[in-house]
Parts: sequence; structure tokens; C-alpha cells
Amino acid sequence: MENELAHGAIKKNIERADGRATSAVITRAAYLCDAANFISDELSAVYADIFDEICTGDDARGIYAERRADVESKIALSNSLPRSKKYISHGIEIFDSCFICSKIHRQKYSAGDAARAFFGAAKIQKGAENNAKIAFVAGKQANAAFEMFARFLGTVSAFGVESFSDACDAASEGDADYCIVPLENSAEGRLDGFYNAVGKAGLYPLLGCRIGDGDGYTRFVLFSRRALYAEADGMSMMQIRLTADRMGDVSDILSAADFFGADVTRIDTIPLSAAGRENSIDMIFKVNDADIAGFITFLRFEYPQFYLFGIFTDISEGGGR
Repeated sequence: MENELAHGAIKKNIERADGRATSAVITRAAYLCDAANFISDELSAVYADIFDEICTGDDARGIYAERRADVESKIALSNSLPRSKKYISHGIEIFDSCFICSKIHRQKYSAGDAARAFFGAAKIQKGAENNAKIAFVAGKQANAAFEMFARFLGTVSAFGVESFSDACDAASEGDADYCIVPLENSAEGRLDGFYNAVGKAGLYPLLGCRIGDGDGYTRFVLFSRRALYAEADGMSMMQIRLTADRMGDVSDILSAADFFGADVTRIDTIPLSAAGRENSIDMIFKVNDADIAGFITFLRFEYPQFYLFGIFTDISEGGGR
């Protein structure tokens, strides 16, 4: 009986504490919203398009950093629990940054809007191409990917090459309008050599698909020498590369992605031989229903060293599984 009374009292005490904490969080969020509005007003006074400046410039981050420092958490926690204190304080800092970045923008941005702001990408609709050439290495899976991409593009023809590096060169040099490159398969995972070929050619991802073969698969991506965003049925994907100062950065970015509604689909550690530096991470997110502007703003402000590989549409059956 005494134990039941004690447990009941503990439960009620925690419920009362939860109520006080809920009220405090709501009040704090209102003040953070005020801070975000202040930053937004300050940026709007200088830049015609805040999101464009955030995506391509560095000055906005300086304004954010200065104002962000004014609202650092000063929540006092017991010194008798140093690890818990550090964990909770860091969690509050991540929440504050996410919340402020989510409120800086006063309009909704789509994945296509983000591609335009970051890369200057023009939107391309289904059937827009006429007599375009797609370079790729013929094969069962690559042929299937070609057919899938061709259904979106319109009137296209195959441009045969001997290697996927040749396909990248053909697109980059103008011999072809697009190229198809495999970036991942179930046997080897991330195909770093092909990523390097795409990077050297300076190409932009446009469409992606997963082609299955028995129990395995290969993920192909259609690249263009022009920055484009496909308005296609499927899943909008955002792929980034980050050189982490500490591996905890990955956890923080995943927490932020969850906050902004971006679902991670794949994380790869890039080998030193391919990345040129240690702790290089590649991440792919589904962003159809995400606050993509808020997420990109968070990445630009908190991790300015991050590299946006591309924003593209996966047209696999089921939308980019």
C-alpha cells in the first residue's frame, strides 16, 4: 500500500513538472519566434530574396550568428549531473537553431524552389525534350533506366559509350544532352569512382531510379550539364556531403532533418581515398513534405562546409524507396 502511494505521488509530481515544462517551452518558442522575425527583418532590409542569399552567399550567416548568440540557452541544470547537463543543453541548442531557421522564412518553398535558389535550376516538365541524346553504357539494368527516364523526358535517343566516365564526358562536352550513371548497388554500396567522374564533369542530377535484378538493385541517376529540376511524379530527394568536425554532427543533422520533416534514406561514410579528407559523410533525404528551406537554412548557418550534391526526383515505382 505504501509503495502504491509513493508511486502515485511520484507520478503526480512528474505530471505537475511536465505541465510547468510545457508552459515554459511554449513561452520560450514564442520568444524564439520573435528572434527569428528580427533576423528575417534584418535580412529583408538588405536582400531582395532572403532564401537566395542564404543559399549562395555568406553574409546572411554572419547576421544569424550574431543574433543567435543573443538567445543562447541559459537554463541552469544541476552540476551533480554533468553528463546529463551537457546532453540536455546541447539538445536545447539544436532545437533553438532548428526553430529559428524554420521561422526565418515567411513563405513555403518547394524542392524545385530550393533547386532554383541554390543552383539557378530551371524547371522541366514531362515530355519537354525533343531529340535529346542520353549517353550511357548499354546493359540490362541501364537499358531499363534509360526507358524510365525517356518516358519522362519525351523524344530522346541513346548515345552509346564504352564507359560511364565517357558518358559523363559526353554530357559535359555537349556530345550528349544527358548521361546515365549508376551511383549505388546492393553488392558494393556507394560507387565512389562514378561519383568522382560526375564531380569532375560538373554535372547536375535530374532524375533517379532503382532498378531491381533478382534480390539486388542498382540506383541510376540521370545527369545534365544544365541545372534543371524535374517536375515529375515521384519522390523529391536532397543529397548532401559533409566533412564532420566530430561524428556527433551526424546525429545533430539527423535530429534537424526529423524536425524539418526530411526522412533520411541512406548514409555513407566516404573513404579517405575518395573524399580526400577524413570524416566525410554522404546523406540522402526524402524532402517531398519537408520544410526544405528551413533545413537548408539550418545546414548553411550551422554547417557552412556542407556541400549540396543535388536536389532531384526519384521516379522509381513507389517514389524513391
